[in-house]
Amino acid sequence: MASSQIIPKKIYKVVLKMVPIFCVDAIIKTERGVLLGIRNNEPVKNKPWFIGGRVFYDEPLEKAILRKVKEETGLKVKIEKLVGTYACIFHKGERRHTICATYVVKKVGGKLSSDDQHSGFVYIKNVNRHLPKYVREILLESGVFRQKKSPPKYGGWTMVVD
Repeated sequence: MASSQIIPKKIYKVVLKMVPIFCVDAIIKTERGVLLGIRNNEPVKNKPWFIGGRVFYDEPLEKAILRKVKEETGLKVKIEKLVGTYACIFHKGERRHTICATYVVKKVGGKLSSDDQHSGFVYIKNVNRHLPKYVREILLESGVFRQKKSPPKYGGWTMVVD
């Protein structure tokens, strides 16, 4: 990552309170199931969540998703499809508003390793009630478990997490 892409922490905290952050999220298909990270940070600390993060200025979305998966998991993946674009507004803890382009990707190489964003990883083989609602809904829309629900009318939606 180019050092010019890193926003100083003090400035980033101000930005988070003022504008939505555009991100990419990955539904990572592996031979063991779909890989989710257990978050180390708020707003979804200690919960299983998609691997992903902020898109850099002038970075194509397809490169951003490959970069984020590699940085956060050590895995090399291939993009299968764009599921949709979703917004999530977090009111608890660190208030945050993210807009995420969510992709289904498939593991094609690499060795799983954790970064400072995650305390660990889980593999899931179906959508269950123990997952956060935001994660459940997007997994259902993605069709990765063949528990498909109707796609959103406009290719995405917004969820408020209190």
